[in-house]
Amino acid sequence: RIKIDKLSIITPDQARNQAQQLLAEMGRGVNPNERKRKERAQQITLNEALESYKTTRKTLSEKTKYEYTRLFNRYLVDWLNKPLTSITPDKVAKKHTQIAKRVRENPRYKNSAHFSGSTKATGESAANDTFRAMKTVYNHALAVNETLPANPVKRLSATKAWYPVNRRTGHIKPNDLKPWLTAISRTPNDTQRDYALLV
Repeated sequence: RIKIDKLSIITPDQARNQAQQLLAEMGRGVNPNERKRKERAQQITLNEALESYKTTRKTLSEKTKYEYTRLFNRYLVDWLNKPLTSITPDKVAKKHTQIAKRVRENPRYKNSAHFSGSTKATGESAANDTFRAMKTVYNHALAVNETLPANPVKRLSATKAWYPVNRRTGHIKPNDLKPWLTAISRTPNDTQRDYALLV
């Protein structure tokens, strides 16, 4: 079933012309409804996909919502209003490298050891976390809109481009807690400070 515009919006002649165009499309083997779905899918932005994911996933924790939003706003802000279809595998591979370089050259904290004896941050974790989040969000969008292209983040797995990052297994020792809280309290970004205290 195919709908055309209401007669309150268009004239009878325009309605007839629309009907003739739709019939011509179907005569060429084109499904107008499928065409419209593809056109809508072409317009979905990364930010819309993120909001849809956060709204649809009923069991998603507030911590995960916060973290995904933080990663996207910090590292993918120039992509948020771009259509998903414009984000290619080549762009993903390039951005993945750029994020690691950006954090390495401009670390969030001058002392990135965080009182736990860890090595200096290089941005590799940030790059990996950002694109793991994007991979999840894109897969959700793909489940809703099957006409979208394949997930471009697959490029990182296909080319084995994920950074080998050792996950931290340590914790803040009791005698390090006070200096850690002092450092966190001096963090100029309110959101970062609140998140660190929350987790």
